[in-house]
Amino acid sequence: MSRAIVAIFAIVIVGAVSVYALGFAAESAGVNHEIDDETFEPVGGQVTTLDHSNLDHTTYDESVEVYDNNGDLVDPQNDYIWFEDNGTIKTVSGGDLDGENSATIDYAYQTTTDDQRALIGITAMFPTILGVLAPLLGVALLFIFLRG
Repeated sequence: MSRAIVAIFAIVIVGAVSVYALGFAAESAGVNHEIDDETFEPVGGQVTTLDHSNLDHTTYDESVEVYDNNGDLVDPQNDYIWFEDNGTIKTVSGGDLDGENSATIDYAYQTTTDDQRALIGITAMFPTILGVLAPLLGVALLFIFLRG
C-alpha cells in the first residue's frame, strides 16, 4: 500500500515540475537575434513599431538600451516604455526623447522554429494528461485506503 501512495505522489510531483520546466524551456527556446543601433523617430506619447516588432512566435528580451540622437543613454522609467510582448517602444511625453529627431535602440529577441514549436506542443499535452490522471490517481488512492 505505501508503495502505491509513493508512486501516486511521485507522478503528481513529476507532473508539476515538468509543467514548470516546459514553461522555462519554451521561454528560452528559439533562435537568438540581437539588434544593435536601430534608428527610430521618437514621438512623445506614441508607440513606435520597430523593424522587428510584432513577429510571430517571438519572445522579446525584457531589457533594452535606448540612446538619444547625441548617443546618450536615456532612462527607461522617465523617457520610454518598452513593450516586451510585441517589441514596440513608447516615447514618454516630456521625457528626454520627446522632441528628438531620432533615437537608437539595442534589443534582442528569440523566434522559435517549426520543430521547436512542434516539440513544445507535444510536451504541452502533459498538463492535460495530468489533469485527467490526477483524479483517477485520487480514486485509486481512496481505494487503497479503503482496502487497508
